Amino acid sequence: MAETALLHDQDDPDLSEHVVGIDWKMTLPISEAKTFAGAFANQNVVCKLRDPATLEFLRAEFGATSAEIDG
Repeated sequence: MAETALLHDQDDPDLSEHVVGIDWKMTLPISEAKTFAGAFANQNVVCKLRDPATLEFLRAEFGATSAEIDG
């Protein structure tokens, strides 16, 4: 990674930036993307999925288990 500004606020927990890895269990081509109206989505932060409708969608569409969703 060539980004040199990542460490600019490393001593301030409120301003520091973090890289978060994702362990993708399944991927799909964009032509097969799945979604539903009202799905919880936030591209700005890392968050724990808690929205019941989103959790049920993941279970129904991908066969995800609670253990997989909870990580």
